[in-house]
Amino acid sequence: MNVYPRDALIFDFDGVIADSTDFFKECYKRAAKESFIKPISRQETKKILSENPKRLLLPDESLIKKAFFFSNMINEMRENFEYLKLIEGMRGCIEYLFIENELYISSKNLPKVIDQFLMYHELEDYFSKIYSMRYNKLSSFKKILLKHKKENTLFITDTYNDIMNAKKIGIDSIGCSWGIDSLNRLKKAKPLVIARSPKELIKAVEKWKNE
Repeated sequence: MNVYPRDALIFDFDGVIADSTDFFKECYKRAAKESFIKPISRQETKKILSENPKRLLLPDESLIKKAFFFSNMINEMRENFEYLKLIEGMRGCIEYLFIENELYISSKNLPKVIDQFLMYHELEDYFSKIYSMRYNKLSSFKKILLKHKKENTLFITDTYNDIMNAKKIGIDSIGCSWGIDSLNRLKKAKPLVIARSPKELIKAVEKWKNE
């Protein structure tokens, strides 16, 4: 097994790199209208993004109606990726951390949406590998750990559940307060530190590397 000498930084996508809440809410609204389903609030959108979308969406609908909705939702997300906004300050953060680290993305979002977003913002060359909705977080971590030691691997996320998943496999995490989960919820997961801006994230990663 070849182990990379550089540290591995795994980024969550939605809420950390991309401001996804309004994008997801708008795509849901359009897909719901096409599928004759009730739209959701911004708070409900955050809950879906924070937890498991497939488990939370449409619990009382038939399988046929769910399938029709998901098909419409995927089409809306693929066609409207340009409405995804890059978190302010994240470009400089990624460019800086890329210099001495191997960067990855682990996300529940669609692969095409992430690829198009990165290309649109000219960030595609900074990430060695993107693990999207085909992989759950634990399976993507295991893939990355085939190339990096646990002590040299750090997960950067904005949700309680992601931090707890990283703990299951023994990976340190940094929480990002500008994302989907509230600051109080992130604190309950007890990450190494909670960064309040991309600039603070750089400092937190540097501190982790030097400890």
